[in-house]
Amino acid sequence: MTKVSWADLASIYAITNFADDGTGRLTISTQPVLETLLLLDRDDDASEEAGIAVLSESSELELGRSVQLQFNPPRTSLGRFVPTFGTLIAGPKARVEEPANYFVVEGRVTERTAPPTDRQVRYRAALRLVALLKQAAAYLDAIQQDLVFFRDGRMHVPIDYDVGDLESLALDDVDRLLGQFDDQVHQEQKLSILSEAVIDVIAGLPLRQRFRHIMQEAGDIAERVASGYRLFASSFTYSKIRREVESAQAEFLARIHKTFVDIQGQVLGIPIATVVVATQLKPIAKCGVEVWTNIAVVAGAWIFVVFLLASLINQSMTLDAIVSEFKRQQHRLLSDFAVVSSSFNDAFVALERRSLLHRCMLVIIAAIGIAGATFATKVAGMLISVDIGTCY
Repeated sequence: MTKVSWADLASIYAITNFADDGTGRLTISTQPVLETLLLLDRDDDASEEAGIAVLSESSELELGRSVQLQFNPPRTSLGRFVPTFGTLIAGPKARVEEPANYFVVEGRVTERTAPPTDRQVRYRAALRLVALLKQAAAYLDAIQQDLVFFRDGRMHVPIDYDVGDLESLALDDVDRLLGQFDDQVHQEQKLSILSEAVIDVIAGLPLRQRFRHIMQEAGDIAERVASGYRLFASSFTYSKIRREVESAQAEFLARIHKTFVDIQGQVLGIPIATVVVATQLKPIAKCGVEVWTNIAVVAGAWIFVVFLLASLINQSMTLDAIVSEFKRQQHRLLSDFAVVSSSFNDAFVALERRSLLHRCMLVIIAAIGIAGATFATKVAGMLISVDIGTCY
């Protein structure tokens, strides 16, 4: 069972003036510090666990008294007590994750130092870089502190760096690289691009230089990832727009086709009406029921033409609405996706030609209807040789 806690040790470290020989002197200022020192003085196991030996006489352990202590690293499970920051990051797993508890004599730095020192900021940036590379790598051996990538075989990247590497680390480049992964959209693809970029950057380098080179080239890697993702995003957008345009094209073609189908019955009625008119008109030499029969037939032909024209006008207005809608689609494509718009512009040109063809068909049908009714009227006038006014 642990007899001392890291908090007990930290309270002692905080008020100690350390010497270069591993000793330190402190003034006992609080009751908790006094109780911890009394425990260390009488319990050899606690002293060994804490890495602190009381060099002063037991009688000197009183509030307000100054005592001399010998400092060694405590049990690892308690925390890290190290002389320099370089010693801290050289410890087990320290290049992969920040120790939960530590005290660095040089600068009196702890895990809770606020604001963090410049060295801590750089150290934590390096750890975030390791965490990102862990996601892009095949796996991370945290004990051996080794990243493993695969491409044409296994590629090891030992996580090896020191304080000098931290001081030369470009924080802006690391932040730019990490920032590209804040958005979870297409995260898997971006990590794959990062893996390829890292392998390209370190290819051919000795093992111990690989991670250091990654730290130095963080800006270049960030640019490679950004360029690779732009290519992927363009491909993704192209496919998406292609599906959207093809779907819209099919829909608009169906709607344009429907403008003709809706009036197909009336169009088929034109030749039928022409035959009816042709068979029902009779030569008239005197007033009688035949006169009114011819007039009724001609009137029926014009009534049919009026209804036909009304349907054609309605379908023309529907066609205008369809054309206006796919024009808006075309304009959006040209403005939002100008880079790839030329690949899909032909689809809109085909729709425009199809709508123009249908418009021409509507005009031709209207002209045939009016021509048929006009012709029937002239024929009826030629067949009636009496003054219709005298027949009332």
